[in-house]
Amino acid sequence: MSLTIFQTDAMTPPDSGAPGWTPSADYRRVVDRTEHGATAVDGCLNKYVGPRAAGPVLYPGYVEVCYLVQGDHTQLLASGELIDVPGGTFAIRYDGATSYVITPESLTSVCFFSPGRPADWPGRGAATSETVKGDPVYIDPKKLDAAPEPETVTGTARTRVVLSYSELLPVNVRWTEMDAGARIGLAASAEDRILYLVEGSVRLTDAAGEHGADAGAFVQWPAGEALTIAAEGAATYFTVGSPDGVASA
Repeated sequence: MSLTIFQTDAMTPPDSGAPGWTPSADYRRVVDRTEHGATAVDGCLNKYVGPRAAGPVLYPGYVEVCYLVQGDHTQLLASGELIDVPGGTFAIRYDGATSYVITPESLTSVCFFSPGRPADWPGRGAATSETVKGDPVYIDPKKLDAAPEPETVTGTARTRVVLSYSELLPVNVRWTEMDAGARIGLAASAEDRILYLVEGSVRLTDAAGEHGADAGAFVQWPAGEALTIAAEGAATYFTVGSPDGVASA
């Protein structure tokens, strides 16, 4: 299986039948377990129109990694703390992490679930003393220490490790910034990954040839596939990967 590129600005219509969603939410399951074989990790695009409140939000048996592409919002955490979450932040909801989400204006996010959600996925779980296990985690990738990209590089690229595998969060998230003209050669691995292009345009080369992708693209990157990424100008992307998901969905 080679790369599959989904340029979201060309995708219509949204999934209006998603469970638990209101007409104020434009929801699109971009990389899907049923349609695209995304069993380890799937990906979706969400656009909200505020004011809007939702919750309690929790997904028992799943890890959710969201990146806030545009817009700020507030979350009331299970611990009782009220926090502001700015655009450009990762919101990471491990199994049982619970909050209410308050969106005052517009908000765009891209979210990834591990394992990939089945067609009959029920949506949010019920908040009980057994299912609520704590608060989500919030990470600004630009505040993390950057290191030179460890894989083969021509030019300059810097990578920040947002999440590394652990028993609690068995998902890997890496954020990479590339200067214009940089080229990265990434080895094949045992994990299925989705790459999201935050900004810029890149050329992606795999065993099937060269492909173009622009900001807003999701790239389904299967296990066992090496990939070369070349930045035409400055570009930023992140990857979310898991070898087999975190539960049997």
